[in-house]
Amino acid sequence: MKFKFRVWDKEERAMLDVHGINFDAHGIWTNELIDDESDGNFIFLDDVELMQSTGLIDKNGVEIYEGDIVALKYPYDKRIKTKGIIVWDSYKPCFGISMIETTERYELYRITARNYLTVIGNVHQNSELLEDE
Repeated sequence: MKFKFRVWDKEERAMLDVHGINFDAHGIWTNELIDDESDGNFIFLDDVELMQSTGLIDKNGVEIYEGDIVALKYPYDKRIKTKGIIVWDSYKPCFGISMIETTERYELYRITARNYLTVIGNVHQNSELLEDE
């Protein structure tokens, strides 16, 4: 699996794709590198929130990242709808869904394998989705 990341630029308040990470220099590049690392737009890690792709997709083919807000519908009872946030679960260790209405967490791979969820936003650009309905 190829590792993919995106970042939330705290100052610009924008979601950016990551094209390179330099942990020695404590930063990332957010546009295509032409020849070497100096050709990219460098941003310090302290100025962004780094989010990793889970390597999984939702039922519509959308790639799922840490920090995404997802809607879940259960196939056996379509009336049950709930929302969760994609998180890294260090106890398992794997990506998981932290439910918004409860304290429950589920392994992400179990739910995506059955096409139960849809990405509806992320915690930075769509924080209104985190409110109870």
